[in-house]
Amino acid sequence: MKLAAAAILAFALLAPAARAEEDVVREALTVQKARNAAVAASKAKHYYTPGRFDLHDLPAYVPQVKVNGTIRIWTSDMWGGPGFQDKLAAAFRRHQPGAKVDYVSASPGGAFAGLLTGLADVAIARRMTWVDLLSFLRKFNRDPVVIAGMTGWWVNPPFVIAVHKDNPIASLSIEQIDGVFGAERDGGWKLGTWDTRVARGPEKNIRSWGQLSLTGEWANKPIDVFGYNLQYLFAPRFSDDVLQGSSKWNERLRQFTISASPDGKLLGVDQQMADALAADRQAVAYYAPDRGVNPATRHVPIRLADGRIVAATINSVRDHSYPLFDNMWIYANRGDDGRLAPSVREFLRFVLSRDAQQEVNIDTTMLPLTAALVAEQSRVLDK
Repeated sequence: MKLAAAAILAFALLAPAARAEEDVVREALTVQKARNAAVAASKAKHYYTPGRFDLHDLPAYVPQVKVNGTIRIWTSDMWGGPGFQDKLAAAFRRHQPGAKVDYVSASPGGAFAGLLTGLADVAIARRMTWVDLLSFLRKFNRDPVVIAGMTGWWVNPPFVIAVHKDNPIASLSIEQIDGVFGAERDGGWKLGTWDTRVARGPEKNIRSWGQLSLTGEWANKPIDVFGYNLQYLFAPRFSDDVLQGSSKWNERLRQFTISASPDGKLLGVDQQMADALAADRQAVAYYAPDRGVNPATRHVPIRLADGRIVAATINSVRDHSYPLFDNMWIYANRGDDGRLAPSVREFLRFVLSRDAQQEVNIDTTMLPLTAALVAEQSRVLDK
């Protein structure tokens, strides 16, 4: 994936390949301060040319219901760059002058608190975890309404499978990636349901490069496995997409954790993994490609079930042909009658229009939906 210099620098990910423990600060409030500064810096960047995508095939917004009053939206603190939220609200009000949009910027997880407490009509954040969903089910005895509002790019980014540049592996299937990063399991979570059909035994564990058909010096080399600390919400997302919702990981997983340098700079997880990978020819990692960059690493394309081999590019992530994408998710609650409030449904219809997606296209922290994805998400609102 070709990376803009601005994207490489955006989170000030400056960790060298090896850093002495005394040069790493792990105290929570210090790390939080470093994260806040990095997030603020990232929002001032562009991650592709604004307006890059031709959105003529997306439907224009045509109001079906007149909206009067306030729509309360709780969001992730990383939803869009400077001015994005206000521009989106202004575009909505051009069609719905009686509407007011009231934002509360919380955190990637905090946005769901608004839905649970009834203080928000809409939550916009990363994907709901099992705990988030369970809390919602316990409170309301129903599933939330969920649509993909934008595809992730800098925010809610895709994952790449990365190896050392000397590693000759040509491609990997999702099943092989599961074998490398996962372990035997009794089942996995599919949303709130425990599914035993995805159980598998230890015979599918992959622990050496020879098991992936590498020969010569690689045949007997063990695979060193790098990933996010399992408390981070990236790990459950990878589990959902690769490990079939299991929480059983490779027993040799090395977990990387966000930290700070003594001068207060963020030592981001992705960059730490990229640098560690550059120093370990036997290793493999998954991380966000624009947040972890080292010339001694390379990204392995994914082999799909139909035989296609797909690399992570801006286009393959946008059209979801690359499987390890994510979205910026939008959540709402139905009433006891099973219906969305008309004003909420109207706002969600607007988000799925060319008018709203063009604001995403200009902002560049996320990718606008394709016409096919808009049609797919629109069907969710019609249920």
